[in-house]
Amino acid sequence: MTESPIRLRQYYGAKSARARVGSMLAEHGDMNTHQTLDRYNQTLKHSITMRELSRILAGDSRFTKTGMTSTRTLAGKKYPITVWNIELEVA
Repeated sequence: MTESPIRLRQYYGAKSARARVGSMLAEHGDMNTHQTLDRYNQTLKHSITMRELSRILAGDSRFTKTGMTSTRTLAGKKYPITVWNIELEVA
């Protein structure tokens, strides 16, 4: 079941890109970099680039690498992709 972009925008309603990425990972759990970028750009009006997303994920200590997965290019070459998660603060 896919949800409408308007409904997803309500889930991720935050002012900064860093907060939006954080709420996406909190909502959906582990996601690789490509999945995160695709979901962000499909559901939000203002898109970001892979470089911007990488800087957000690598620059904030709340985002943790949970593993690696591999994918293939159109030419068939395999390359690794990092899987990310967010550490939620326990009150």
